[in-house]
Amino acid sequence: SEWHDTDGTERRSFGRNIHLNSVVGRRGRYRYDLDGPSTHVGIMKDTTERRQREQPLEERDERLRLAVESADIGTWDFNLVTGDHHWDRRCKTMFGLPPDADVPYERFLALVHAADRSRVMAAIERSTDPSGDGSYDVEYRIVRPDRREVWVRGIGRVFFEERDGKRQAVRFI
Repeated sequence: SEWHDTDGTERRSFGRNIHLNSVVGRRGRYRYDLDGPSTHVGIMKDTTERRQREQPLEERDERLRLAVESADIGTWDFNLVTGDHHWDRRCKTMFGLPPDADVPYERFLALVHAADRSRVMAAIERSTDPSGDGSYDVEYRIVRPDRREVWVRGIGRVFFEERDGKRQAVRFI
């Protein structure tokens, strides 16, 4: 017989292909005899404390989700350090974009009405200024891909961190 870890790899044993994850969907070790798996050695862990810590967070997240949905608002999250960005489905809908649309900063600015673009950019610069409080609040027009003009109000906050002895904008939500 042979012992194998359940790491999901295929191995050849006794002339047969054995896909170890297909035996049991848990991590552990199996010993195979000529007739197949004969012994399993694994672990179990009491996760009660972890689940008790997670439950209030899950409840808080659900309350927040319901509040955002009920208020019919969209959300965005922009990591100013990495450039990663995320718009939720409602935010994309307001801008006339499909749910799977990628919305980098440049695309956002292109959707802002030309007459309002410099004002929106100035509001963003003010909110990301390390000497400021990070608040963002601006009402402006967008021109959706269907050419329809829509007024929106963006309200957000920029978060700062100390990096190399300087205050730096790191996240914009």
